[in-house]
Amino acid sequence: MNRRNAIKLTAALVLLLILAALISPALAGNEIIPEAPKVAAYRPTVIPRAPEVVATEPSEIESFAEALEAAEAGIDPELAEICGRLIWGEAGGIQDYAQRAAVVWCACNRADAWDMDIGDVLAVDQFHGLAIKGEVPDEHIELARDVLARWTLEAEGWQDVGRVLPSRFLYFEGDGRINHFSTQYGGGEYWRP
Repeated sequence: MNRRNAIKLTAALVLLLILAALISPALAGNEIIPEAPKVAAYRPTVIPRAPEVVATEPSEIESFAEALEAAEAGIDPELAEICGRLIWGEAGGIQDYAQRAAVVWCACNRADAWDMDIGDVLAVDQFHGLAIKGEVPDEHIELARDVLARWTLEAEGWQDVGRVLPSRFLYFEGDGRINHFSTQYGGGEYWRP
């Protein structure tokens, strides 16, 4: 064998030894070649088909206006008159519709927050305006009926019913011109429409 062939053979053997050294640890568990990352097995999400719903009869109320009209018809006339008296006594001189409506919304907010019946919230010791004597103007009774109907629809799950006072405002005090609604008696966060 000549010298040139011996060098080629030696080089091939060295190369084979290097290759064997690289492969051997990977086969033995000593990782030189990085292992592919492990991923969770793919399981497709199967969304069952929704059951077909067949209406047995058409909805009786198709719009908010119809729902509001139906709710207004269901408001107890005595409750509407008491809330109308509340508006008259607490905001009768205020021309702003939202300010007058907010007085009734305040009573509704208390009923919700304190888990009480609206009739129990409407007391002279809670709202001094209820002590006013005389016949309640029809415009105040109608406004009260409207607010109570919207409050009823809100409780039934209707959204954007036309609430003028956020539910966290439970108190108010007047300055002779307007009412200032607050989250705490005599303080807290204030709101004005």
